[in-house]
Amino acid sequence: MNIPKTMVVGINMHGELHLKQDGSLRKDIVPNNFRINVVNAVAPGVTNIISVETIEKISEKISNKIKHIKNWDKLKKKFNKLSEGIQDLLVRTNKKQAEENVKEHQRLYAKNKVHLSYQEFANCCDHLFKITSYESGDTIPDKLYLKFEGEALKPDNIKEKYFNTITLYNLEGEPDVFEMMKSVGLDIDQITTGQLIELLYSLGVENLIIVDLSCSIFRGDEKHLSERNIRYMRRQMMMDE
Repeated sequence: MNIPKTMVVGINMHGELHLKQDGSLRKDIVPNNFRINVVNAVAPGVTNIISVETIEKISEKISNKIKHIKNWDKLKKKFNKLSEGIQDLLVRTNKKQAEENVKEHQRLYAKNKVHLSYQEFANCCDHLFKITSYESGDTIPDKLYLKFEGEALKPDNIKEKYFNTITLYNLEGEPDVFEMMKSVGLDIDQITTGQLIELLYSLGVENLIIVDLSCSIFRGDEKHLSERNIRYMRRQMMMDE
């Protein structure tokens, strides 16, 4: 398999930001001669309320954009421009879903009801699909990506290709990381950012764009998960954008 130096990876699963015993965020270190642009669907601590249909639509549009790009090994100077192009595509494609989520929050609020996930999504709408960049030696949140479970998540009328996968868009056949791992005897259904980076780094990747459609909820000891602490951690993380 020919592995290009620049890779575009789509995270179409659930995501969690895990805290250590002391309440600090679990992080990993970006390897030497490696850089990453992460396009996050939502702000830290927020659930990405997104339908399977929207995930498939977004992923298909990314796939179509990627197919028109050549010379992946010579994209170093255009790395940020490509990231921004993908960002623009995501904002446009997700616009309807985002508006529906905000309207649902407003509808509930008008009835003196609060759904925390919708409320947080609406309050952090200005941070949808922000790009965070990391260079060699930087620390990066070691987010956990894991598969959704339950038949209710799989509508009969939606043909799934990208949902519940980590898609390597610019490899032939757009393989799923989990299927790739399974082919070499490692049957897993979750992976961290650090493990994903380690895998791609070992294959010779130098520039990585992560299109993260997953949630970014915090997980850890309850004493560290007060609303006030979550707001503080969110502000700290968004300062790096």
